This record gives sequence, C-alpha cells and structure tokens, in this order.
Amino acid sequence: MSGAINDIGDPGVVVPLDYTGAARPLGAAPDPGAFEFNPAGCSQPMATASVVDNCIPPNSNFTINVDVTDLGNGASVGITYDDGNGPVSDGPFGLGIHSIGPFPSGSTVLVSVTHATDALCDLNLGSYVSSCPPVVSTFPYCEDFESATLCVPSTCLAVLACTATALDPVLWENTTTDGLAEWSVDEGGTTSTGTGPGTGASSGQSDYFPGTITGNYLYIESGVPCNGVEAVVLSPVFDISSFTNPNVRAQMAYNMFGATMGTMSIDIETPPFLERGRPFGH
Repeated sequence: MSGAINDIGDPGVVVPLDYTGAARPLGAAPDPGAFEFNPAGCSQPMATASVVDNCIPPNSNFTINVDVTDLGNGASVGITYDDGNGPVSDGPFGLGIHSIGPFPSGSTVLVSVTHATDALCDLNLGSYVSSCPPVVSTFPYCEDFESATLCVPSTCLAVLACTATALDPVLWENTTTDGLAEWSVDEGGTTSTGTGPGTGASSGQSDYFPGTITGNYLYIESGVPCNGVEAVVLSPVFDISSFTNPNVRAQMAYNMFGATMGTMSIDIETPPFLERGRPFGH
C-alpha cells in the first residue's frame, strides 16, 4: 500500500479507498491520511509442504515435499528455499509433488512457491524443521541432568509449561504419549517425605551424581493421583555403529522407597524412531 496525503497519490492506482474503506471516484482528492492501493493483476498458486525424515544414522537429514495443486494464472511455478545458507531457487515446476533437499537434521528451512511472472503472487509456505531426535555417537555416555532446567512440582494432573523444555539442554524429552504424566527436574529432596534421594528427607539430600544437595535428578510422584500411571521420558538416539563389540551396557541410579512403588525399566528400541527409546517407564 502507498500513502496518499493532501492529494499526492500514486498515478497507477485504479481503486482508491479512503481510511474508512469507502470507495471514491478515480482522480478524486483523498482525505488526509487516506491509503490507496493497486490490486495485484495475478492469481496466487496453491501448494502445501510436508517434511520427510530420514533419521537413521549416518543420514540424519530430511527432505521437504512441496505439493503444488494450482499454478495460479502462470504456466508454471518455482520453489525457493533457504536453510540459513542463502535462498536457492529451483524450477520451473508444474502440478504435483516436488522434493527439495536433503537438509541436515536440526535445520530450519523457509519455503515459498513463486509465481511464474509476478512476485506479488508468490506463496509463502512458512518454515519447516526435522523431527529427528538428537543422536549421540561419542561414548562412554553419562547424563546427570545437571544442565537440565529445574521444573517442579511433579504432577500427573496437568502438564507444566516447563516440562516441555526442561530437558532440552540435555537432549532428553518428556513424551506426550503417556497422558499428563511428566517427569520433573528436582534437587535436594522431594515434597513427599521418604521418597528419596538420600535418606528420603524433603530437603538437604544429595543426588547420586555429582553427589551434592544441588545435584539434579528426574522425579515423579508415585502416590495419588499418580498411582498406576506410566510416565515415559525419552533419551537421545545412540548410534553404536562404530562399536567393534556388539554388547552394550546401560546403567542407571534410582531411588524407589516405599512398599508399592511399581516398576522402573529401561526399554531399548531398534530402530529407535517409533517412540525414540522409551526408557524410564514408571
């Protein structure tokens, strides 16, 4: 839109509107503060896009399928994308699905479909990113959750805002497939006396590693209302393709005070991308 003030207008304008939205005869003086515009003389193409992950190492990448369903009033379209290294234009393309990429896992890619002759009718499809989980390939691996963000209280009734991001710094994740059960990140003792760590006191208790009262650990209540609930936290993917010995040992430290604590388990999945590991089922 171009501003037109005190009769200074755009000579190319064909549909003048004043600031109230009322049309005026072509050439009529605009009110002060009026805006005038020239509608585009093209029709926009139509398309959607979807991510296709290729997560299994050593690939760890993704492509984007762009499904062009309407060319607008052009004979073809182009596809422009930018993964942070500058825009790249490809085409021309007709109707149908067109694949771009691959892009490294973790990249954010901006995608637009360009009109054949008029940039005013380009279609911005937005940004796309892989859903591949992070991959660990350096061993031995040990996670003590010291870099995780403290997130309490433990709850099975509502998802705390912090549980969605508290484990991001350590590349772990609270799954969304187990309902409202979420693991919290705590330190020093829990709100329920006798549940751990250390002696089970509610404060001043050291974690297993690094063994300090400010050491972080994952925590969830096992009593009401969480009794009978399964809470799942997902680890990164472990790429052990470089191992010469196929035997892998997984070890964890835990506190489970009480007579009816249920079970805690480490579930290992291969290939790892259906539920991404599923360790720590409570």
